Amino acid sequence: RHKYNPLRHESEYMLDLAKKIGARDVWTKPEIFLDEEEIHTAREYLNRKGFDTGKSIVCIHPGSGHSSPNWEVGRYAELAERLLKTGRQVLVTGSEGEKEYERNFADFGEGVRTAFGELSLRELAAVLTNMSAFISSSTGPMHIAAAVGTPTVSMFCPLTACSPKLWGPLGNTSKIILPPDGFCSLRCPGDPHLCTFEAGVDGMKVETVFEATREVLHESEALYFKESSHGNSPSYRE
Repeated sequence: RHKYNPLRHESEYMLDLAKKIGARDVWTKPEIFLDEEEIHTAREYLNRKGFDTGKSIVCIHPGSGHSSPNWEVGRYAELAERLLKTGRQVLVTGSEGEKEYERNFADFGEGVRTAFGELSLRELAAVLTNMSAFISSSTGPMHIAAAVGTPTVSMFCPLTACSPKLWGPLGNTSKIILPPDGFCSLRCPGDPHLCTFEAGVDGMKVETVFEATREVLHESEALYFKESSHGNSPSYRE
């Protein structure tokens, strides 16, 4: 009988396979190596978009390609509005196929800017080095954010196949948001790809994700302005 293996991160299972062909049993955090030109180009891109890279920018990535449970895009728009009211800038990213989401963010003015289908994966990685936080469901760009050291706030389903223990971000500051206790037993649609984390008053609230983001921002902004040449951190309306 095979020995039971407790749930581990997917990367560890991949390392197990690599060990079978002689790889060393070494664990290192994921990292994307960007050169100075890529970093400079990303900062210029943000400046052209109208962002002040000397102040906090939060990235919201509302799409997931239906690969995992995810909020309706309107909830992300509500979150963007909350962040905008605190004085933060917001960048909303997505693929060309998700461009229809843009209209949900069209009424917020210059504080919220979108980038759907504008960036390659490496360009996205470079842009994310300028973010104070990255907010999404369990999706590929979340892992890109983690690999460049950007703090993440991520919504996950607790089912084993979708668990953050299996698919969570690695090597960065992260906040994992799960549905409220009892939500899944009452509301699960039977297919995690159909779940939007909400059903009336007992779903995953914008306020919950906002508060988690605010905690992450307090830490990341303090560190950024301590290590950079931008001086004291700007004050934000909490």
